[in-house]
Amino acid sequence: MSTDDQKSTAKGEAFDRLLLALVAHSPKRPERQALVSSTFLAAVHSSLADADAILDAENNKGFALSEAEKRNAAKTLGRMVSSDALREVVVPNGLDERINLPESGLVAVSVSLPDLNADHIAWISGGRKGPEPTQELLADTIRDNTVRWIIDNRSETGIPLFLKDIWIVHGSTSIDMLILVMYRSSRDFMSYVREVVQRVRGVLGTQTMQISNNLALNHMQSASE
Repeated sequence: MSTDDQKSTAKGEAFDRLLLALVAHSPKRPERQALVSSTFLAAVHSSLADADAILDAENNKGFALSEAEKRNAAKTLGRMVSSDALREVVVPNGLDERINLPESGLVAVSVSLPDLNADHIAWISGGRKGPEPTQELLADTIRDNTVRWIIDNRSETGIPLFLKDIWIVHGSTSIDMLILVMYRSSRDFMSYVREVVQRVRGVLGTQTMQISNNLALNHMQSASE
């Protein structure tokens, strides 16, 4: 094997080790330094570690990387981010007192097919002007109205809610869309659902779910302490 082939193989192995360490962390989202310094990554480096050993790495003090190995891992991680194999995104830490959005909730949305079909027929009759009425357009409308509501309802203490994601769901007979939000209080959450989501044309009904335990958010809290 040539020197170049050896380097390529080594880079591939380093890539795989970081990816497996992320798998072991999931659904937690570690910061760069936390990932590089994690016992999960150290366990993945060990040829003796199987799946059970990796999962139990946080309780096993026998796994540790040298400073040189950490530096190499950090370089590989930087290349993975630069090549877009991994993404770094900026999101509010709801548990930080300056953000203060400690709660998470889901809104399950059912779409009114008669309304959607009527809007689509009107769109065709009107010469197909403007965007085509679809579930994607409905999600965009909810997103835009959510942003307006957050801006209009912000106060000296901050924003009442943050929209984390919207998913269109296929294969369910009762749920067509899921909305994930972070919020300050139950009152803010329910006001948002009533004043924004339920008022969008095409929304037939909603079901709210308050998330009592979020592993990823809990990890962010422990990392900041």
